[in-house]
Amino acid sequence: MQGSTIRVHHADGIVTVAIDRPPANALDTATLVRLADELATLDACGTRALVLTGGGDRFFSAGGDVKELVTLDEAGGIDRIDAFNRVLGLLDRMPWPVACAVNGTAVGGGTELILFCDFAVGVRDERFGLPEINHGLLPSAVSVGRAIRRLGEPAARRLLLSGELIPASTAAELRLIDEVADTPEDARAAADAWARAMAAKPPVLVAALKDLLRGADRDETALAEVTASQFAAYFGDPATVAARDDVIARWRAAS
Repeated sequence: MQGSTIRVHHADGIVTVAIDRPPANALDTATLVRLADELATLDACGTRALVLTGGGDRFFSAGGDVKELVTLDEAGGIDRIDAFNRVLGLLDRMPWPVACAVNGTAVGGGTELILFCDFAVGVRDERFGLPEINHGLLPSAVSVGRAIRRLGEPAARRLLLSGELIPASTAAELRLIDEVADTPEDARAAADAWARAMAAKPPVLVAALKDLLRGADRDETALAEVTASQFAAYFGDPATVAARDDVIARWRAAS
């Protein structure tokens, strides 16, 4: 998209979406709206996996654009919150694997985006955190809930109440990111490799597992019903049939 703060690249079912708003890839309202609009169109593009990253080599995203707040009234601020929550909701409901190539510093809204990805690679010595409390702001309540689920309450409490910024090594220890890379290029390569490996799996099974992960707190009766309905949906799918046939063939060859 010429002149846009969002760049999109398609290759073999892997869609790479980059937040490209120099110098810090800050998230103003217009960028959030464009990002949400792009994410909302992926189901029509033959998508098998998504890689989310940032433009340049210094910032994945510095989070919400603080400078824009000077120009916003309360209604405008709520509009920006709604746009951000729309992005988070779209990422959360993606039926495809979502990787995050964290190519630089990711704070505030940048860290919140990571929480809604399935796999994340950060760059060594870059900073992560949720410093909103130190900036007269709060993160999205949706992100707070996700931080508790993903990191555990003690780690979420630490990041949210202190507002401290942590290096990639600590982010990995807290399970905010999955791997640490030496350079932005390495982070992008690792995220792309993971996305391609996941894209090779039967999409109907990936979507079903992601649905279960989102609703893991449902009661056992509801989960049993979901299991039955998912089985009916995937059992005859050509990709799952091929996967089962391959397992059976290898088992027979080894026996």
